[in-house]
Amino acid sequence: MSAALCVGWLGFVHGGYAANAFSYTDKQTEITAPERGVMVAGGSLVWMGQDDAGWDQIFSRNLETGELKQLTSSQTYKERLSANGDYAVYLEKRQQIVLLNLQSGNAAQIDVKPDFYDEPRTDGHYVTYHQPTENMIYLYDTETKEVKQIGKGRSATIVDGVVAYSGFPEGDIMLYDVRTSETRLLWKGKSEGSVVSTSQTIFNGKSVVWTQSFKGAYQTRVLDVTEKDALPKVLNEFQKLPPTFPFLPNAIGSSIAAWTTDDHGKEQIVAAEMSSRQTDIAADKGEQLLGIYRDQLVLKNKDNKIVLRSLQLTGQGKAVPDAVLVSAVPDIDGDRVPDATFGFMGGKTSSKLASSDNSVTVSTDTPRPYSYGGNDISIYYQKDDNFMLTKALKPGQKFVSHPWQLDFHSPDVPFHLSMTYMTKRVPQGEEGKLGIYRLKSGVWVYMGGLPDPGIQRLQMDITDPGIYAVLYYDVPNASIRDYWQRKAIDDYNAAKPIRVFLDGEEMAFHEQPVLKDGSTTVEFRPIFEKLGLQIDWNGDTQTVTGKKEGQSLQLALGQTSAVVNGSASELPTAPFLNNGYTFVPLRFVGEATGRKVVWDPNLKAVYIYDPATEGKLYYKSGALMYEGQLKDGKMNGKGKLYREDGALWYDAEFRDNEVAGWGTIYFSGFIGDVDRTGDIGIGQFKNGLPDGFLLDISSNGLLQFEGHEIQGVPNGQAKLYVKGELLYDGEYKNGKANGYGKLYKNGKLDYEGYFVDGVRNGHGKEYNDDGTVYREGEYVNGVLQK
Repeated sequence: MSAALCVGWLGFVHGGYAANAFSYTDKQTEITAPERGVMVAGGSLVWMGQDDAGWDQIFSRNLETGELKQLTSSQTYKERLSANGDYAVYLEKRQQIVLLNLQSGNAAQIDVKPDFYDEPRTDGHYVTYHQPTENMIYLYDTETKEVKQIGKGRSATIVDGVVAYSGFPEGDIMLYDVRTSETRLLWKGKSEGSVVSTSQTIFNGKSVVWTQSFKGAYQTRVLDVTEKDALPKVLNEFQKLPPTFPFLPNAIGSSIAAWTTDDHGKEQIVAAEMSSRQTDIAADKGEQLLGIYRDQLVLKNKDNKIVLRSLQLTGQGKAVPDAVLVSAVPDIDGDRVPDATFGFMGGKTSSKLASSDNSVTVSTDTPRPYSYGGNDISIYYQKDDNFMLTKALKPGQKFVSHPWQLDFHSPDVPFHLSMTYMTKRVPQGEEGKLGIYRLKSGVWVYMGGLPDPGIQRLQMDITDPGIYAVLYYDVPNASIRDYWQRKAIDDYNAAKPIRVFLDGEEMAFHEQPVLKDGSTTVEFRPIFEKLGLQIDWNGDTQTVTGKKEGQSLQLALGQTSAVVNGSASELPTAPFLNNGYTFVPLRFVGEATGRKVVWDPNLKAVYIYDPATEGKLYYKSGALMYEGQLKDGKMNGKGKLYREDGALWYDAEFRDNEVAGWGTIYFSGFIGDVDRTGDIGIGQFKNGLPDGFLLDISSNGLLQFEGHEIQGVPNGQAKLYVKGELLYDGEYKNGKANGYGKLYKNGKLDYEGYFVDGVRNGHGKEYNDDGTVYREGEYVNGVLQK
């Protein structure tokens, strides 16, 4: 029989470096590979050959034992063989699909109407096949005998009831799940080139791999189908397809994939470890890739012998950078880029300009005289040239709108921007993580964005031209606004000490409180004494005990278990020595002695007080007005004041129903001509107004003011910011620059000297961009005197 082969083992041969990314170990055999059509399924080689009578039959050869089997004996014409795991499938008499068990040899025709099919595939339970005249992929259930249409396409691969295929006619990468009957678009075929029509889409149930043309060359790409909204990653870039590419298999295992490329007319096998995307040449000495078995490459060498090659990562390979993989910009429906829109914002009435698809509008409610060129505005779709937009994304960010370039001269009065977003790209219930972003210096900068009630749009005021898009950002906060403000506050507070207030009085310590294992810890003696505990220190056992009116609290250095009123209790962190002082977890001590302990992250402060002083007040409408400490029915101590619509107004200290002390104000509505909705002010208050130090942060997390105010008006040393950049650092009086100060422009010192009522008066210096003095002298009403 012509298919008869001989078998024997030569053992293991270490191959050294195959490439920078891999070293390898070869397990060489004396199995002679069939001449053509051989594939790897499970632990066997499977192929179609001829028996002694010249009829096509299916054969298998076990890669471990070398056992040879003839699995069929029917005297029929067979073609289109494919195999996967313990099963194979093929066409018999050109029109009938046959499912074959590779272990038992049992063969059965599947119950579908005979036709001219091709590309049969199976996972044992299901069979997929392609109907060429319809360009339709069908699925057959071997248990229920049901047939389903999956969709138009080619190159289907099925694993555990999940089908990956190349959609028709664009070559989209599609996924179909038999259990849910859902079809999912993984990648749009013409996004940046075309999926190679002769490329087999390979799939292991988790990762799908394909070859795609790209800017005159080719890329092999991988996409993890288990990741929500995942983007393809590039495994390999090469210049030319091998002449025999349509007939060469791509192969995939649980962790590696392999394929063949062309290097100046020489075929070479490239492999990739998919999770790390370490990719390099795995074979280039005349070997041919047959498949993958247990994450080993199954190769046919120049002597027609089978070699099993195990690859080991060296740590020296380099993955193709994510930044140059594929564009993250959503596909344009119909592949037609929206037309640019041009107009001007001028005249005696309000103006509005919309993109050609109405997904972005720019408007103004403020009439303004038209000036040639000054009010011109344009809106046009921004392509992701050289991945400029994709590279700017942070991990966790994704586009939920198309990017738009807005060109105009910066207006005196802001324009109003409104942008739609794609609901299908937003996780359910996470609309609060959407925002309008502007591309600035290679980074997407959060600008803000309030939702338009009832429609899928965000809107905000803008003053700067540039590229804008709506992004989703997967942050731990429920709201993207909270995230950016929290980040700004935490960055500002990072170097500041933790403050502790007990019964309204700020405590002093020899050593500042320390954050350890997520818990605030403090010197035990000051806090024990302030809580009225009698202290006993046992130097032998390194134990401190505090007692008061039937209460007892015992903690030991290095021990995470404490004793409270005779019962053991776990500590969040063990007491420890810090510069000779014993530190204990503050919350635990406070709560163990019956106190309420409140952490205020804006102030980086801990408030400790008697919970019996807490209560609530309500508006006449029944809405909650206040919750916190009370005295004689009045707001007094630490608490939160709400507006009647339920929005938080103040989180602060109160005295006799007035905000007085440290706290945070949450702005809403207009103050003067500025909408302060979402902005916050953190600092000292008196009669409800900032009085003392104040930190003012915009709704998009940018600093606006840092310094001293008297009843809401800047007085004393302060810093003024515009769009997060420092503009002025100096002295204020009655809201204007008075005294010595520094002016900045584009982040660089522009002027330093004296001001009177916001105007340069007195000695001063102007600076060049390189920091050298441009000119210096006495200024009178803003003019340098010669």
